[in-house]
Amino acid sequence: MIIIGIIAILIGSILFAKVFVESDYDIPITVTAYFGGMITAFGMWCINSFKSPKAIDVYRDKTTLQITYKGNTPIDTTVVYK
Repeated sequence: MIIIGIIAILIGSILFAKVFVESDYDIPITVTAYFGGMITAFGMWCINSFKSPKAIDVYRDKTTLQITYKGNTPIDTTVVYK
């Protein structure tokens, strides 16, 4: 995930440099859009990487197993993140 973010930032930087040098666009709008996109991408990365449960969380006692019964027969199991 970090590698994808670094690649996206590099591609964005190259495109930004190209727009900055070869364009007649208003530079403050371009800069604002570029940094707004970077902040949004970083925020989405933080939300996805830090909130998602990992497989190791089972061993770190951060999950519980919830079993649904019908009568005396277990019909479904779900891992619940604490």
